[in-house]
Amino acid sequence: MATLASTQVEGGAVGLPIPIGGLHLEIWRIAGGTVGDTATIVPKRGRYVISGVAGQSAQTNLSTSGTDTNAVFTLTASVSTSVTFDAWLLIAE
Repeated sequence: MATLASTQVEGGAVGLPIPIGGLHLEIWRIAGGTVGDTATIVPKRGRYVISGVAGQSAQTNLSTSGTDTNAVFTLTASVSTSVTFDAWLLIAE
């Protein structure tokens, strides 16, 4: 099991999240890997990760309480190491 690299995709101005109502969205690009590899993402701004989505390639460990301070994405399908996929985090202050 390997740790995958992730990079924030800038929104609007450099480093600013994308506002959605009282929350904001951060988009992260994750490098490919094999089943079981993980990527841990800590939001650049805000405090709690309410939701995390990375399509069908990965699942997250987020609880239903809305108090997680990071999201761990685990690959559920192998993705070529030359491919990247996006993870979206919905974050509360």
